[in-house]
Amino acid sequence: MLLFTNCTLLLTDEEFSGFLTEINQIAVKYMKKEAVEGSKTRQITLISAPSNE
Repeated sequence: MLLFTNCTLLLTDEEFSGFLTEINQIAVKYMKKEAVEGSKTRQITLISAPSNE
């Protein structure tokens, strides 16, 4: 399965920090899962880049 998505967020630095914290919490939850029959390795990449203002 392949997914590509792109979005622009309008957040303060504090809001963006909270957003990253939430994403990290979700990622850690799934990183702790043990492999079971049918599990596949999946790689997730998150890139944050400044946009032209």
